[in-house]
Amino acid sequence: MKRPRGLLTAAVGFALGITLASAYLLLGGRYFLSIPRWAFIAFRPGFFVGHTAYDWGLSQNTSKVVGVVAVGLAYAALAVLARFAWFALELRRQSAAMTPDPE
Repeated sequence: MKRPRGLLTAAVGFALGITLASAYLLLGGRYFLSIPRWAFIAFRPGFFVGHTAYDWGLSQNTSKVVGVVAVGLAYAALAVLARFAWFALELRRQSAAMTPDPE
């Protein structure tokens, strides 16, 4: 029986997002003002959710954890979407290879 690989893809994306966001914070990355452009793009879900959690009254450390988890979830979603796109491309190639030329 084949195992579903979508869950594995999501887990890898989640782990990658958690690792990158945690490394950014642990290495002294800025999280409030003067955020570098690359970090703003790569960790946008985390900044948005973290700031929203902070505005709702959570502590700064809790808001950082919420932001890191949000980045992990966003990366998991992107990994699953990329996998679906790859499967669609493979399916299109297979169907094109199996279709005879109309000559």
